[in-house]
Amino acid sequence: MRDPLKIIIEDINPLIFQHFDTHDIRRITLVSKLWNQIIGSSRQCMRKITCRIDRPSLQVNALKQSSRHYENFKIAPRGYYEELSVILNYFDVKNVWINDTSDKEVEHNEYVNFMRSFADTIEYLQTGDISTKNSSRMTVINFPKLKKLHCSFTNRSAFSIFLGDNKNLETVILSSELYSCDDEFLNHNNIISEFLSKNQQIRNLWLLHLEKLFVYDISSKVTQKLRHITFTTNFQNTPRHAKQNFIKFIKSQWCLESLNMMGCRDKSIVVDIWNGLVKFNKLFVIDCNFYEELHSFDLRENLNIEEIDFYLSSSLHAFMFLQAAPNIVSYKIRQLSKQLLEFSIRNLKCLKEIKYQSIDGDAAKYFKEIIRSCGRRPFKVKELDFFEYLNIEKQ
Repeated sequence: MRDPLKIIIEDINPLIFQHFDTHDIRRITLVSKLWNQIIGSSRQCMRKITCRIDRPSLQVNALKQSSRHYENFKIAPRGYYEELSVILNYFDVKNVWINDTSDKEVEHNEYVNFMRSFADTIEYLQTGDISTKNSSRMTVINFPKLKKLHCSFTNRSAFSIFLGDNKNLETVILSSELYSCDDEFLNHNNIISEFLSKNQQIRNLWLLHLEKLFVYDISSKVTQKLRHITFTTNFQNTPRHAKQNFIKFIKSQWCLESLNMMGCRDKSIVVDIWNGLVKFNKLFVIDCNFYEELHSFDLRENLNIEEIDFYLSSSLHAFMFLQAAPNIVSYKIRQLSKQLLEFSIRNLKCLKEIKYQSIDGDAAKYFKEIIRSCGRRPFKVKELDFFEYLNIEKQ
């Protein structure tokens, strides 16, 4: 018989953990074997929940007296950086999301002390928008266990703390709005280039709204063996050569395995990268609605591409890419049409799977007829639900 508590637990676990002390949770585990199996020990419980600090003026004193072993924090500092730096020293901090909505520059030393309070243990850090009052010296902090950094910045002073030893850092997401980006980031010895050159171990790099970074050629300075690159591009307000420097940087990554293009509107960038990169085998085309059609450009045949995620792209764009990727093994598309299905059956001999969110009636009927006539499926066709299609983990 199915234990009804299994359904309840998935929904109320976080609520229970937030309102019981650790010894109470231990007591609860005696009620049911299922509870004991899912909840585990009190320290294991704390690894699965997140402590939200959105009213630090009221929560700081409560956290001082807490007996819970929080590891995950979502913090809205609201100017309480100094007080929070003391509190976080009490915990074995692993994951931190920061969102300061005060829109005020932070005292540089307060921000540095706040970061130092969890620097030794942090594994994932999302900084929110960083802006500190400039310090006369560039403060550097080591983050020895940091694996993933998501950093949005507006000035050099704040970002400088990440120029230390980050030996385990493999994934970096860098973002900045063009209008707010400090000009000090954009000279030929800019701090982003310095950061990337100091962290040769980075394998997964996201560059979001950082077109101005490529006003100068950074390819010779940034030489890490990147395996995954994600980028958004809009070179309308940058010199023409910035686009060429960007393409040169992408092409210089000889170990690249996958490329994510997010919101790209410039077909020339797509074509130049496709024709110039011969070794990557996974392409993610995310919301790339090109102003002109790709068929006016020549996409060379790329025999290495095995997987493409078309996300929100149109079927027409999917056709253009698939015609140039004869060895494709798997692709994902929002709506599977009869024309695309028919093309895949006739031309993509290595295809093993199509994933889709919706399929039109003609396509479904056509595929059933193919199975009936051949006695087998030519490849796997899998329908994805909303969460699977968007790669969102169900809560």
